[in-house]
Amino acid sequence: MTPTTIKAEYLRALAAEKALSDRIAKLEGVEPPPVIVPPAYRPFPAPATSRTVTHSGGSLQSFVDGTPDGPIINVPNAVTGNVHLKGRHNLVFVGAQTTLKTSGSNAEASNFYLEDSTDIVIRGFALVGDNPGNFHPGQESQMGVASYGCQRVEVDRCAVLNVWGDGVYAAGGSAPGVNRGAGPLSDYVWTHDSSFAGIGRMGIAVVNGNHVRTERCTFANVGISILDIEVEVYRPDAGGFAVDLPDCTVDG
Repeated sequence: MTPTTIKAEYLRALAAEKALSDRIAKLEGVEPPPVIVPPAYRPFPAPATSRTVTHSGGSLQSFVDGTPDGPIINVPNAVTGNVHLKGRHNLVFVGAQTTLKTSGSNAEASNFYLEDSTDIVIRGFALVGDNPGNFHPGQESQMGVASYGCQRVEVDRCAVLNVWGDGVYAAGGSAPGVNRGAGPLSDYVWTHDSSFAGIGRMGIAVVNGNHVRTERCTFANVGISILDIEVEVYRPDAGGFAVDLPDCTVDG
């Protein structure tokens, strides 16, 4: 099906569901429920970067740790390893379809592991895991991009390949005395013009996250589902508001 056909079928399904709801309400003698339309998505401003730095070799994590918040970080050469950000702000990672390859099936082995950070851009990378391309229960937490309680994360023109878990994961952050995931929600996670293939679990997973938009992306050979929205048991009061997936295609 083409993106246009998928969108048309989706709109027809919504209209049929609303018509059925209205008929049931009329039979029960109550007013039909109102149509709730989430607020229009508005792309957030770009991070206020102040300078440009270039990683020229060695550990990318050490380079990032030694770089204060604020710059564009160019990564022109392939890297083995991953990036952990905790409490970081205003960072733009720019590759030239640069390969960032990681190994391991836990969340900390994600290509980009982000926690309690804001205004992070990841642009122009091949984010590669070490999963042969299948779902493996118990080995399903390595993500391309994992966001825990982050605000305003953009994944732009990336290819996420062969990760054990999800392509992009939006979840709650940390908080004193509680599990990771029970803290502040991930909010405004925008993935666009990217591709996902050989994904072990979900293409996009929203677990205690809001305003998650994925557009103009392609998905192939995804283990369970293209999109998953759920609420963890330790944070049952939030998550899953304003999640959409326009103009995406699925192949296998």
